[in-house]
Parts: sequence; structure tokens; C-alpha cells
Amino acid sequence: MVHRSRVLSAIALALLIVFGALAVAARDAAQAEARAVATDFPQPVQHAATLRLGVNVALEQYDDATLERRLSDLAAAGVTHVRQEFRWTEIEPEKGARDWRAADRIVAAAGRHNVQVLAVLWTTPSWARTRSGSTAFPAIETAPPADPADFAAFAGDFAARYATPNCDALRNGCAILAYQIWDEPNLSAAWGNALINPAEYLRVLKAARVAIRAADRQAILVLGALAPTAEQSQVNLAPQAYLRQLYELGGHDAFDVVAAKPYGFNFPPADRRVDPGVLNFSHALLLRREMELHNETNKSIWITQFGWNALPGDWAGAKSVWSGVTGAQQVDYTRDAVTRAAAEWPWLGGMYLESLQPRPSAQASGDPRWGFALLNPEGAPRPLWTAWQAVVADIRTGRLPAPRAQSFALPPNARPKDEAGPSGYRANPNAAFSTGWRFGELGPMFPIGPTRGLISASPAMIWP
Repeated sequence: MVHRSRVLSAIALALLIVFGALAVAARDAAQAEARAVATDFPQPVQHAATLRLGVNVALEQYDDATLERRLSDLAAAGVTHVRQEFRWTEIEPEKGARDWRAADRIVAAAGRHNVQVLAVLWTTPSWARTRSGSTAFPAIETAPPADPADFAAFAGDFAARYATPNCDALRNGCAILAYQIWDEPNLSAAWGNALINPAEYLRVLKAARVAIRAADRQAILVLGALAPTAEQSQVNLAPQAYLRQLYELGGHDAFDVVAAKPYGFNFPPADRRVDPGVLNFSHALLLRREMELHNETNKSIWITQFGWNALPGDWAGAKSVWSGVTGAQQVDYTRDAVTRAAAEWPWLGGMYLESLQPRPSAQASGDPRWGFALLNPEGAPRPLWTAWQAVVADIRTGRLPAPRAQSFALPPNARPKDEAGPSGYRANPNAAFSTGWRFGELGPMFPIGPTRGLISASPAMIWP
């Protein structure tokens, strides 16, 4: 009897030890996660291997000679990336009757100067628009398509027409760098003056993605660039809130790159307030935070439009809605913005300055967008042109450090979501990354294959 009691006691003690060990292991795992200790090998941030510096353009406005001159000047300045709109309204005004002549001219001219195009596909011809519920306010060209398949057919044909044969995943040598689907869908004005509708936009985006990928297998799909606004309504919705809704609708796989428009307004880029109520250059970090909260840190952000508006002192045109700075401030702020982003935001894959010259509008020379222009209405360079040329050269030569490829995404279990926030990652310049790894007793080691980037051995989480 005594022997049996001792055996049972020994078994109970053994079970207690086992369950105790399991409890300690679970506690340690939870503490490790809370301390932001990654337990999986991190993945590289996609489409951020280099920091592309480009310019927003409206090349359709130029005659052939001027078009060649503008692209030649950009290429000579080291600017090999432009962002150009291709409006469905203008290409297919009548169903089935597509006129590609203007687009052909732009893409061919850019190719002659080795300038890659970030193509913005948007607007809807009258025959395909969602109908307005009011006769007093008919749908305008920024209205979404009534049938996403119609827009997808246009986007797919665009990709098939301009896709470069044998274009690789890094888009080296491709005429079209990437496809941005719609622009500013978080604003009513860019959604046909209707209430914004993330679910409807997601349907358009998904349909376009399928069609484009069928024609261009390695295509990069860029989310419709989200406009800066502090509003929280169905008329205009803050960019981070709009992105959150896309994620909540299951839109993770619908796009490859998030597009931001962090205009500086009248604040310098050194203004580090990350506040939904403050529109400044740091506003981009709110999008990054949302990506972190939804385990999307393997994706990059591209800044598709940014800048500071500097109108001349005797300006008699319309008032700028972007606030205003002096010409000297515009130059300094632009360079400082690139310097900051290059050094502190390794998840950033591109910055497109607004703009070479604005798209022609009814306001003509009275359009306040001329305050962003690199060239004046006569085509003469403004001081910003010289400054942009210099900063592009500094990035290309390495005088301004831009450790893009040293950026690695945190795995999903790297830290609790409720503690996620904007982060920068200080990189180890001696660490290297490649797409292949050998595994030894101590974990991953000895990269196999061509080195394509750098990895931070122990990223420090800091506020940029």
C-alpha cells in the first residue's frame, strides 16, 4: 500500500513538472513576442530595393519636338522615372473604339530616353459610368465604372499593348514600371462626387489586377494614391482610415504597393508630428502604421506626389489649397524631405515630385498648381529644377545614403499589434541578403546566389 502511494506521488510530481515546464515555455514565448523578438526569419520589403526619384508629368500636352526636349532634359538630369496619367475617358470615349495614338506617342518617347513610366489608369467614359442618383448632379469622369469588367478590359489591353517582353520581376528595362489603379479614391471628387466606397473600389482594383497580370505576368500593382485629408466621413476619408477599411474588406492581396501623397503644406519635413489632424510630410507614417497593424510590412510605400507650393509674390491666380512657402523654402524643404526619407524610411520605394508642369486646366496660367512646377509656363527652369537635379545625383552617387534594400519586414509575430507604430530600421552595412540560404545548426547562413541587397542583423525600433 505504501509502495503504491509512493508511485502515485511520483507520477503526480512528474505531471506537475511537465505542466509547469509547459506553462513557463508559454510565458517565455509571450514575453519574447512582447519584447518584439522575432521568431521567424523576416522577409524583405518588396519593390523597395532602390529609392526611385521621379517627377509627375503631363506629357500629352506637348508637341513632338517639345516632348522630346522635355524627356531629354529629364534624362540628362538623371530623372529616369515619371508618373503619367492615362485616362480611360480619353482613350475609349465610345465603347469598343479605343484610340491609343496619344498613349503610344508618350510611351515610345519615354522609351527612347530610357525613362520608365508609372502609369496611372483611371476615369470612366460616359458610356461606362455609374449613374448619378441626381439629375442635378450627373456623374463626372472620375465616377467609378458601373461594371468593373469594363475597366478591367481597358487596363488589360493597356498592359498587353505596352508590356515589355522578358521583363523581369525587378522591372529592369520595362517601359511601364508599374500600374496605379485609380487616383485619390478616398475623396468624393475623385469618385464622381459620390460618397466614397472602399468596397466598390476594391472590386475595380481586383478586376484590373487579374486583367493586367494576364498580360504582364510580373506587373507591379500600385494602390490608388490616397490623398491627404484629416476628414473622417463618407465624403472624404483620411488615407489611413481608407486603407484600414480595404484591409478589413480582405484587400491584402489586391495590390503590391501602397501609394501616399504626403504634401508638406506649410510645414517643413523636419516636423515629426505623426497626428491624423496634422497634414505634413510625416503623415505618410500613419499609412505605415496601418500596414504594420495588418501584417503588411513586407510591402513598400511609394510617395507618388509630394512637394511644397511656392507661388510668386505677385500671383494673381487662384489661391493655393496646399498653403504656401517661399521659393527658398521650397528648395530646402524638398531636399530635406528626400534626405530624411532616404535615411529613415527604408520601406520607401519611390518619391515622385509634383511636378514638371501641371496638366492643362480651365484655369490655365492661373492654376495654383504652377507653384509646384519645376518649369515655369514658358518652359524655363525654376530654382527647384536645379535643386531636384542635385538631389537626384546625390542619391544615385551615394552622397545621400539610401539604405532601401537593407529594409526587412517584421514577421507577423514580431510584436503585439496593439503596440505597433511607425518604425524605422537601422541597418547593418556589413550584412548581406540574397534569395537563397543554407541552414546550419545555428540557423540561416551563407547566402547562395547573387546578392541583391542588405539585411539589418538586429533592427532597432525607433521613431523616424
